[in-house]
Amino acid sequence: IVTPGETSGGTMMYKLDDGEWFTEIPTASEVGNYTVYYRVDEDNNFNALEEASINVRIDKADTIVTSDAINVVYNDSFVINAKVEIAPSDLSLYAARDLIEFHFGDEMGPTVATASVDYNETGTEGTASVRIKASKLVQGQEGFVPGENTIVAVYGGSVSLNDSYENEITVNVTPIELGLEWTGTDTRVYDGQASSVSAVL
Repeated sequence: IVTPGETSGGTMMYKLDDGEWFTEIPTASEVGNYTVYYRVDEDNNFNALEEASINVRIDKADTIVTSDAINVVYNDSFVINAKVEIAPSDLSLYAARDLIEFHFGDEMGPTVATASVDYNETGTEGTASVRIKASKLVQGQEGFVPGENTIVAVYGGSVSLNDSYENEITVNVTPIELGLEWTGTDTRVYDGQASSVSAVL
């Protein structure tokens, strides 16, 4: 959480808050205020440098959720493959395991699905996949209609991530194509009896 110090002699030592002294730079991942102490221990040629300190603050990280536009036939299922990016930070890496909520229409709309985020090793990028059905009703409310629909991915709001509400995903819904298949339409000689003709969707 700090840049390494340099000295022409002696040994640089560090400690975080009330912890122990180490030659390694201290690290932290939780949001909050920290005090990093440093000193130089003497050697045969150089005197020691007395303890000093620097205050460090780790703030919550911003996130962005993106996904390609989706094309689907009405009442079929589709998959959202969302990508989560965490804004670069010089202080810490955030390996959170929060849930993404996918809301229909806007961030206050009904929740159509939730998905956990699988982050990479550095904790700066992640992915989340979820399957949704483009149906008329979403949790008992009006849902998808033919044309352009919007799903908003709501993410963050944890101890390490800011709320993120403006992640819109476009879902283009195509109407179902219907066709009729007639039966009983063969030509026959009139015999005074009614013909039986039917149609199947």
